[in-house]
Amino acid sequence: MTRLIFGLVGFLTVALPIARADSPRARVDDTPKLFGREVERLVLVSPIVVDRSERGVPFASTMMVRVTPGIFIPVSEDERGVFYQAVNGYRTIRGNGQVGGGLYLSKQKRGVIWVYVGDARVGSKTGVEQDRLPLPASALRGLLTGKAAANR
Repeated sequence: MTRLIFGLVGFLTVALPIARADSPRARVDDTPKLFGREVERLVLVSPIVVDRSERGVPFASTMMVRVTPGIFIPVSEDERGVFYQAVNGYRTIRGNGQVGGGLYLSKQKRGVIWVYVGDARVGSKTGVEQDRLPLPASALRGLLTGKAAANR
């Protein structure tokens, strides 16, 4: 019986973070407000490299992407944050292939941003894989907020 209880606790410890990582998303219809400020889009002016490769782990099991400069638009949100999809996607580190992805901004803590790979639009068949660690502050220096130019 004790082994069953420890097994259940172990399962919940592993399973619950995974379930939270894929919370139901809602489409973004209006400009998201984060910490009292409208964030219509993000503009990355310098590349960010995310290399989570580890010795002995297959490359396909780790996030290894080069986030190229470009525009990110809000496409969906969950209770913890907003998904901003990269208009031009990313490049993989191995093979330099094109892959979809974006940035996930926390609604709970200012300045906490994760990279994700995939398509965060509601109804997408691919879904998203979020990096396990948020970006360091040094990587955020090249990230700006922006607004679309008004039509004249």
